[in-house]
Amino acid sequence: MKIRCNCGWSRELTDEEIEKISNGYKLRCNHCGKTSFKLICPLICEMEEFYYIKEKELRCHLINALFVKKGVAFWDCSSESCPDPLIVKGIPLQIKAGDFIYGYKGRIHTVELKFIKYDCQSYYSGYRPKRRTMVIYRSQFEMIKEGGGYLVVVAEPKQKEITKGKEVCIKGLSRMRGLLGTRKLTYDCVIVDKNLIYQLKEGKKWVNEKGYEVFRISFQKVWNMDAIKFQSPIHKLPHKIADYLIELSLKKEK
Repeated sequence: MKIRCNCGWSRELTDEEIEKISNGYKLRCNHCGKTSFKLICPLICEMEEFYYIKEKELRCHLINALFVKKGVAFWDCSSESCPDPLIVKGIPLQIKAGDFIYGYKGRIHTVELKFIKYDCQSYYSGYRPKRRTMVIYRSQFEMIKEGGGYLVVVAEPKQKEITKGKEVCIKGLSRMRGLLGTRKLTYDCVIVDKNLIYQLKEGKKWVNEKGYEVFRISFQKVWNMDAIKFQSPIHKLPHKIADYLIELSLKKEK
């Protein structure tokens, strides 16, 4: 059983705490000091379609997949929305990057999630599907480089078909996404830790975009890395990612 405070912090309850709560005892949040806890079940994930359209849809399912793992606590907040600092066992932490934070075996890990989709782009006299480039911010790069978390990249499967018209190309992508939703195609996934994050930066320079230092990279370069990578149908994808994150967390402990 888990509880979540209104400030976003959550963790598992011990058997002793469950017994205390049943007798009217109120727990106090380690971060904000309030007693505004509520028992939580997995998050309610809303999807526009039966396949992933937005990164936040995948994020919700991934948090739920981690939720059921014994010993995992998580903070349902990103670097933009987490308290600053985040207090964990009396220790202040600054979350500079990431889409959500989870705790396991006494350590805190941040997940930077990227969802890469296809667009239809002009190609000579026709159109072809092309994956969007991935943007890596310096804060994200530094967080992973320092061992603070993991980069999880999920992409729609490879498409090559060249069409004469844009509408035909768009229909092709719609058909591909329908196959993803019915589990007849699989998503590509890569997980990158601090040991491999340097490979992403090879041959790339930091550029300034809207006041932030970033570099851009294709998914294919990420896929070609010697990292954890796999293909998975939609119903198994969040759980496979969660299993690998726990596995990486255990390796980090050794």
